[in-house]
Amino acid sequence: MIEYWKARLGRREQEIYTSLYDALSRGELSLEIPRIVTGGWKETVEALVFDHPEFYFISQQYAVNVRGLKTRVEFRSLYSPRQMAEIERELSAAVEEVRRSLSGGYEDAERKVAAYIISHTVYEQDEEYNQNAASALCFHRAQCSGFAKAVKYLMDRLGKWCIVLKGTLRDNSGAAGPHAWNLVAFDGKYYHLDATSMLGANPGIRRGEPIKYHYFNNSDAAMRRTHSWDAASVPACTDTRYDNLAFGAEAGESIDTVSLSALKAYFTRKGGTKFRFYIAEKGNFSQLQQKVMSVFMEYCREHRYAGRVSLSCTRDVWQAEIVSC
Repeated sequence: MIEYWKARLGRREQEIYTSLYDALSRGELSLEIPRIVTGGWKETVEALVFDHPEFYFISQQYAVNVRGLKTRVEFRSLYSPRQMAEIERELSAAVEEVRRSLSGGYEDAERKVAAYIISHTVYEQDEEYNQNAASALCFHRAQCSGFAKAVKYLMDRLGKWCIVLKGTLRDNSGAAGPHAWNLVAFDGKYYHLDATSMLGANPGIRRGEPIKYHYFNNSDAAMRRTHSWDAASVPACTDTRYDNLAFGAEAGESIDTVSLSALKAYFTRKGGTKFRFYIAEKGNFSQLQQKVMSVFMEYCREHRYAGRVSLSCTRDVWQAEIVSC
């Protein structure tokens, strides 16, 4: 797993990071450092829990005490040993369930992880307990930080590049608040993935229901409409091809608009004669139907598919198919 945020700490903070990692890996909640360390703790601990969501059990409240020439840091565990044993079993089960569902490469793993988390978790604020991977994957309620760490936890165990990113999110009124989401990478390019906002686009989603893949593989340009972050701290996400076109799971593809370019790009990229997708744009059904039909027929003509064109829509999920005569 990648220790992205460790690499961005200063040398002294990296040494403390490593010492904390070793101690927590041994199950020790306290560490004594043989020198005076009065600053840098917040950045160091945050980097550690962002890089290692398996440390779900430590409270965000910790004590740092300097005595003489030594510094002692003490964490508090959120869970008892018995609870942690059960949590570890549930985390392993979640990883295996996602692993068994995989059928492709990075993008398949990414969408299966996102689908699993938002269909198992509700958004619930709790500054103490709902900001870790276990809150989302085991107790099925989390805030944004819990969602982001759960995504990284699963992606790490699937061997996929993923980091947690913090910033702010603006709501419909324009007010901004602290937020956390993920950066993913494949084919040499980087993308934003915000599972919390994806859940917001799928209120009350349950397993097996159609999923709308919003805030999925977005570019910097698309994310800046609602998100802000320290752009200098992370790789640039410059690929815009998924901004209006995102991968789907059981429900098929998700298209933010019914723009001709987005639809045509989707049909061309996926290929074949049968498609299933969601369109976020709302409006007159007949007009939407005409737009989709015109693009699909153009696609069929370009690929010389002959047969009867079938187009249907049920609960906002569209199906387009060319049926051979």
